[in-house]
Amino acid sequence: MKKVLKWFGIVLGGLIGILVIAAIALYLLGSAKFSKNYNVSASVIPVPTDDQSIQRGKHLATIFMCTGCHSEDFSGKEYFTIPGMLNIPTPNLTTGDGGVGGLYSVEDWSRAIRHGVAVDGRAIFIMMSRQYAHMSDEDLGSLIAYLQSLPPIDNQLSQRRLEFLGLVMMGAGMMPPLAADQIDHSNTQVGSVEPEVSDLHMHRMPWRKF
Repeated sequence: MKKVLKWFGIVLGGLIGILVIAAIALYLLGSAKFSKNYNVSASVIPVPTDDQSIQRGKHLATIFMCTGCHSEDFSGKEYFTIPGMLNIPTPNLTTGDGGVGGLYSVEDWSRAIRHGVAVDGRAIFIMMSRQYAHMSDEDLGSLIAYLQSLPPIDNQLSQRRLEFLGLVMMGAGMMPPLAADQIDHSNTQVGSVEPEVSDLHMHRMPWRKF
């Protein structure tokens, strides 16, 4: 009996060791994905200032359902949080305290919207840039013009964060794919695109698994 228990302990210890090694490997892979830098150059586009263009931008923000993630006043929110796993806020897009509106250049807006890449070069989570990548310069300029016209709202948000388990899941491919990994960054800007509402909903659905 003691011999059986001894071998059982050896096997169990071996399995635990394998799981620990696998978890560490997935953690390192997830960390690399999470911190990956995307060297994407955004084109400089003209941003109009007339009311008609700004209203066109508002229309685009409406059909793209930007408020679904960034809140009704575009001040952002703690969009997705699982204690001990992850915290994914959506940015405050206004010029208020905590907002990026006063910090983003036109190139920064373009890179974020078309390419799903943040100012720091990392991929933006829960960003539907795959649907926006082929917006025309005119439409993108109108959308940026509208975003720049938003009234300032003060809202300081936490930093995005993936804990150990979240990084392991990311390394294992259990997180939704990042838009920045699905876009041909050398082939954008082909025309005016207004995605179907169903497509936008489907893009967010994987997060509902958690």
